Amino acid sequence: MITAGFDIGFKNIKTCIVQDSIIIGRDSRPLSGNFKDTLFSSYQAALLEANIAWFQIKKTAITGWATVRSPAKIRLTPEHAAAKACFYYNNEILSVVDAGALFVNTLTIDTSGNPVLIADNEKCAAGSGKFLEVTAKIIGVNVADISDLAFSSTRVSKMVSNCAVFAESEVIGKLNSGENPGDIIASIISSIALKTNTMLKRITASGPLMVCGGLAKNKYFINKLRTVTDMVLLEYPEDPMYAGAFGAALWALDSEKK
Repeated sequence: MITAGFDIGFKNIKTCIVQDSIIIGRDSRPLSGNFKDTLFSSYQAALLEANIAWFQIKKTAITGWATVRSPAKIRLTPEHAAAKACFYYNNEILSVVDAGALFVNTLTIDTSGNPVLIADNEKCAAGSGKFLEVTAKIIGVNVADISDLAFSSTRVSKMVSNCAVFAESEVIGKLNSGENPGDIIASIISSIALKTNTMLKRITASGPLMVCGGLAKNKYFINKLRTVTDMVLLEYPEDPMYAGAFGAALWALDSEKK
């Protein structure tokens, strides 16, 4: 049985084509211009990679911020999609962190992989992957290099600002005062990890914990989160950016079986 899952993130649209719980095609592209055109293009690219036609898809599901604008029959929250994907890879996990471009969601799950308690960061928080991108641009490094840059840090200072606007000014001030770029990046990532841990404590989360979302690609963030939570932390075994789309496709698969 073949299903499709879509994840409409703050930055990218992700698509996964799944056959019997295995990803056979996927695509990610920037969310720009006409929403439906971008979604259709991503869907077509994933179908092409899977080498199948659209009529072979039995059911579709979508998650993310613009689900009401999609023709997908099943709509689910990002928390349900992330939990579904992570639980598929390890059914012993008790908590999930979904760290995306704008939001960081933390949740506990039950023995069936469904969310129980949820906490997320403030909407204007500097604790997100998007702010890391902004900081990388200010410093003049590629986003892909920020983890390595953070590992070069010799001194991690505290970030004071919680609002991304003020935090950006704080970063510029640190640079102008001669602070090492690696120390600045390390400080920001450490701040995100600490805020994530605070959210996990708010919902009395316990390990094993799995982390997904685009920020889960950042090894410095994973190491820092593992340290501050003192939990058994499991890395998402595939590209963590696709967890939402994969989880949505799994929901579609389960609904078709019922």
